[in-house]
Amino acid sequence: MIGPDAIGGYFGFHAPSASQPKPYPAEFSTFRGALLGLLENVLAKDGQNTIWFPAFVCPAVKEVFRLLGDRVKLKEYNIGPDLTPFNLFAERGDLVYRYNVFGLDGAETRSGDIVDNAHALFAEPLPDRHTIYSLRKFLAVPDGARLVSPVQVSVGPPLVLNESALYLLLRLDQGPERGFSAFQEWERKIFSGSVQAISHFSTVLLGTFDYDLIKRRRRENFQRLHDNFRGFNTLGPQIDVALCRPDFVPFCYPLLLKNGKFVRESFLKFRVYTPTLWSGIVDQAEVSDFERDLVVNTVHLPIDQRYSISDMDSIVEILHQIRGRSLCQ
Repeated sequence: MIGPDAIGGYFGFHAPSASQPKPYPAEFSTFRGALLGLLENVLAKDGQNTIWFPAFVCPAVKEVFRLLGDRVKLKEYNIGPDLTPFNLFAERGDLVYRYNVFGLDGAETRSGDIVDNAHALFAEPLPDRHTIYSLRKFLAVPDGARLVSPVQVSVGPPLVLNESALYLLLRLDQGPERGFSAFQEWERKIFSGSVQAISHFSTVLLGTFDYDLIKRRRRENFQRLHDNFRGFNTLGPQIDVALCRPDFVPFCYPLLLKNGKFVRESFLKFRVYTPTLWSGIVDQAEVSDFERDLVVNTVHLPIDQRYSISDMDSIVEILHQIRGRSLCQ
């Protein structure tokens, strides 16, 4: 019997299988969808209605909480210079959302906590926690998220991709500038407020990656930058601690400077693109001065598997040129 695809005709995308299987299943299309499905299940099961979440977190995550309306009571807490929580006064039965800050936060969590590992794809999940991962932060896939939880969460039909997801091909064929607007459009459309399964296209792509190479190269590139920037990176001590963890595989190299905004803008002239995480929270009253500084002055340098040690050395050289002009510290 013929399978779900036809036989013959024009070629579609066909990805060769990698030498090793993907290390985990990715059931969800988006991080937000996984979080929404989890919250609806946990609230229905345990009757929990107070959720503590960090002021320093992606605004899109806050929108997921607000989708629950008056079913929950939301309370915010802050993080300090050591990247661990303060002003967190959770009581028995409260649900706590813990963002693993840039993948550097190794602080203990409680049983039942929701752990946001969007920036720590390869960090091991702890028992009795609800841990969510984003594949799109680490891999060239248009969608994909993972939830590890003692709670079973139902997933809807797979996401159907549209032309906005072509940003991956546009970048490959015509460069990052050409594909950027399509990428932004896809970011706006990918989450529709429902819990959907990962697209078939991303499922195929996940079987093609060399995950050992990805982990090794990210660690090596990160270490190269840290060897050069440790002395003037405000986050240096936290990075030193993170590097001692065997499962630490970084999302980026977070370089916190006194005038990081100027440095980030200066990198653009060299076609070195670094994201701002998350400009939408800067003016919120709940955000502390330290958290505001993290948003404005952290330069998130790329260290991923696309790049080599030679590329890292180029970043080091460019930063020294910028520092020489700006006297940044």
